[in-house]
Amino acid sequence: MSHPAFINTPSSHSGCCVCGQNVENGLALRFSASSDGTVSAPFRPSTKVQGYAGQVHGGVIATLLDGAMAQLLFFEGVEAVTAELQVRYVKPVPVEGNLSVRAKREGQRRNLHLLVAEVRSETGEVLAWAKGKFLPRGPM
Repeated sequence: MSHPAFINTPSSHSGCCVCGQNVENGLALRFSASSDGTVSAPFRPSTKVQGYAGQVHGGVIATLLDGAMAQLLFFEGVEAVTAELQVRYVKPVPVEGNLSVRAKREGQRRNLHLLVAEVRSETGEVLAWAKGKFLPRGPM
C-alpha cells in the first residue's frame, strides 16, 4: 500500500502562515496528495486560533481553505494567487478535536483555476467550505 506524498511548497511560498514549516506562530500544516487528485492535511486547532470561546476564528477557517487550494495548485506545478474566495460557514468549528482540510479542482477557464476546499470534523462532517478562483502568479 502506497502512502500519499507530501507536497513540496515552492521556496517563494516558504513563509506562508498555513504551510510554512519554520514560520513563528504559523500552523505548519503538511499537505499530501492522493491518487484521486485531491490534497489534504490534518489540523488540530488550539486556542491560538480561537475567535469566540471554543470556536476557531472565521478568518482562520478562510485562511485554511485558501491555503489548501494553493497546495493543490503547487501539487499540479502551478504558482497562483487568489483572485476570489467564497466561503460558507456551515457549523461552528471547535478548537478541540481533529480536523481535516481538503481541496480539489473544479475546473479551469483559460488561465483561471477553479477550486473547492472544505474543513471536516473527525467524524467527516463538513463544517465549512469554499470556492476559489486563482490566477497565475506574476512577477513581483
